[in-house]
Order: sequence, then C-alpha cells, then structure tokens
Amino acid sequence: MIPYFPTPYPDELLYSVIARYSEHCNKSTSKTTSDLFQSNAERVNFYCPKKVNVLFENIRSTIRIDQEKLIAKHTLQPFVVAFASPRRREVIRQYMEGYNNDFTFAKTDGMHAYSFKYCPLCSTVDRQDLGETYWRRSHNIPFVLSCTIHKCDLVQPALSNREMRDGNILSAEASLFRITDVTKNFPLKNFDQRCIDILNGAKPMDTQEIYRRSLEFGCAKKLTSRVVINRNFIQDVRRYVDQNYPYLHHLSPLLAHQIPRIINGNWGGVFPMIILVLEDFLRELELQSKKTLKQ
Repeated sequence: MIPYFPTPYPDELLYSVIARYSEHCNKSTSKTTSDLFQSNAERVNFYCPKKVNVLFENIRSTIRIDQEKLIAKHTLQPFVVAFASPRRREVIRQYMEGYNNDFTFAKTDGMHAYSFKYCPLCSTVDRQDLGETYWRRSHNIPFVLSCTIHKCDLVQPALSNREMRDGNILSAEASLFRITDVTKNFPLKNFDQRCIDILNGAKPMDTQEIYRRSLEFGCAKKLTSRVVINRNFIQDVRRYVDQNYPYLHHLSPLLAHQIPRIINGNWGGVFPMIILVLEDFLRELELQSKKTLKQ
C-alpha cells in the first residue's frame, strides 16, 4: 500500500486522480504505474482504466470510497454499459478488474482514441477554490462538446500527438498552460445533458420502446418475419442530424445501416450517439403528434 493518494473531486475521472498523484509526488509515468498497478509498463486508459482491483488494493487505506463506487462515479463505465448487452457488460467488468487482458473498446464506443476536453470557466473556478484543476467525466464523454454548467464550448488543450500517443499520464493542471477564451456554443438542446444523465445512472430509451414508437409513427412497418424501415424516415433523421447536431455530421452516412439495427433491437456495433439522436427524433415526433391532436 502507498501512504498517500489524492481524494477524488466530484465528477473527476479516475485517470485524473492518478495524474494528480503523479504530479503531487513528482513521479514519472512508469514509477506511478509501478506504485499503483505493480507494473511500470501499464498504460492507463483515460476513460476506463483496467486493473482497478490492483489499484484499489494499493490505495484502499488512503481514500474513503469502495471499489464499486470508484468505478461508478469516476470512470465512463456507466455510460458504456448503458448501451451494452449483458454479456458485454460482464466482459467490460472483467477488463476493468484486470481479468480480461484481450478486451479492447470498439470504435463505436468512442474510446479508441483520447480526446482531452475541459471547460475554461470550470478550470478557472477550480484554481480559485482548489488551487488546481482536473479532468471531469462529464466533459469527456465522447461527442459531448459543451459544458452544461456554463453553457459554453469545451476546449481541447494544446497537447502534442506524441504526448497523447506515448502513454504519458497527463494531469489537467500541467496540461492547461493557459485558460483560453470562452466560446458560446451553438444550440445543443438537451443532448449533452442527456449524455451526462446516462453517465449518472439514467437509462436510454430501451429497444422495445424505440421499436414501438417507430411503428406508431410510421417510421417502419412490420412484415411477417422482419421490420422494414421507411426510406423517407432515414432521410428525415439525416436532415434532423444536420439541422440540430451538425458536429455529428460524420455519423450521417451510417444512419441507413445502423437505424434498422437499432429498431430491430441489435445494438451491437452501433454508435451510442446514434441511439440517442434517434431517441431525440422520436420524442420530437411525439410532441408534433400531440400538437396536431390539440389543433
């Protein structure tokens, strides 16, 4: 066991706590991973570190939090498993506890490449109140681009590709050499807040509800052995994405392939953001339907 480990701040990524330990103790990345994971070659995943059981055994005497809460409140695991099958949830659990070294996150998880993000206003407040800043979970959900507290754009720090690629543990305080100007974001409705709610335990619309609403609003029709998607529906969703979520435009070509899978309940290999966009679109159809009935 180690004699000191920082207490996690609210909404702080476990990666960030490890980075603050490294900075506070003036230790290299290899010495930090040797202390915490008993391996100086361990690469710490920004979103969901593995071998949390080994880490916890080394820090349990220095923090007042159990292993389950450490994972649930300080990693993106709750967001990932919200869209996963029971079997994949178990695989992810085994990975994070160090029992499955072969597991890798899929491209659709959005966690195959790191994209550090922060809110300049949150960082300024942190430095005033805490004397340092840190990487927040809610800022680093894949595809979330705004701070729901300050209603402004999240910013990527000026880190070199080499720094991010080489497996160095990078603290927010050391990475944010200066606080950049704040940019007000384009309207995102409640999309970013919805992602944060799911991270904190809310559930996405389940497969049966998506299926039911798709049939109800004429987005799809049921044949004898399968469900056929209305071609105009795909085009309507694509226009909806372009109008409301322009920063997700790169997912637009995938809609024709992934929406039928979502409606049929097959979420394997599907981008969670497409599920949430479809959920949002179906809710919009429901609101329009209610307005029509009132008229």
